[in-house]
Parts: sequence; C-alpha cells; structure tokens
Amino acid sequence: MLDKNTPEKKPAEKKKAGRKSPWKRQRLSLGQRAADSLAAKAGSWGFIIGFFVFLIGWIAINLELVYVQKWDPYPFILLNLFLSCLAAIQAPVILMSQNRAAERDRRQVAKDYYIDRKAEKEIKVLQMQVLEIKELISKQSTQEESRKIESEVKKIQSDLENMSKTLQLE
Repeated sequence: MLDKNTPEKKPAEKKKAGRKSPWKRQRLSLGQRAADSLAAKAGSWGFIIGFFVFLIGWIAINLELVYVQKWDPYPFILLNLFLSCLAAIQAPVILMSQNRAAERDRRQVAKDYYIDRKAEKEIKVLQMQVLEIKELISKQSTQEESRKIESEVKKIQSDLENMSKTLQLE
C-alpha cells in the first residue's frame, strides 16, 4: 500500500529499462562546455576587434620602447610565440566544438527523419480513411438512386395495373 507522502508514479513518468532515447540532451563535461564557450567567443567580432587592438598596442609599445628597453624588438619574436601558442591551442578546441555541433546536427536530422516517416504513415492512414468515406458516400448515393428507381418502377406498375383494370372494365 502506498504511503500518503509517497508520490504515485504515473505510467508516462516510468522509465523503460535498458532504453535510452537518442534525442535526449547529453550532459556536457567541463572541457566540452569550455570548448563551446571558447569557440563562441573566439569566433565573434568582439574577439577579433579586441585582439586586433591588442596586436596594434603590442607593436606600438614595442616600437617606442625599443630604444629604452629591449623587451620585444622589431621582429616581435615573443609576439609570434604568443600567437603560435594561441593558434595551437585554439584550433583543436574549436574543432572539438565543431565536431560536437556536427554530431548534434546528425541527431537532429535523424529525429527529423523519424518524425517525417511517422507523419507519412499517418497521412497514408488518413488517405485510406478519406477513400473509405468517399466509397461510403458513393454507395449511399447509389442506394438512394436505387430507391428512387424502385419507387418509379412501383409507380409504373401501379399505373399499369390501373390501366389494365380500366381496360378490363370497358
């Protein structure tokens, strides 16, 4: 017997054992969330403009400070190292995010295909039902026509009988 405090499970809430829905959202790991966040930010105009301003600032400061202190002189080797490291780290992370987006798209396409097939089956059922209704309507109209013809035949028979009686009387 159920306790009053225990909520009763409805049939729709019960999970089927051993079955996983292919359309459920997956929980993303910390790395996956970070990759998505980095890809979203690194692919934005804000990042591009900010990074461009950073590069111009770096070059301007180093061209002016080159006479006072040799921090990163003209060929900007340190800047090239930073840019290479950034590209080496950023590229695979963005590719991971793109691969996950492609997988999400594949699942969505599979879901859309499943829904389309189901809708197609339902449409076929509806078409069959419409054809059955049309058939019933056509049968009904032929029954009405046959009743009309039958009543006309009976009327003609009665007229003929009346005529034959009148002819016999004469």
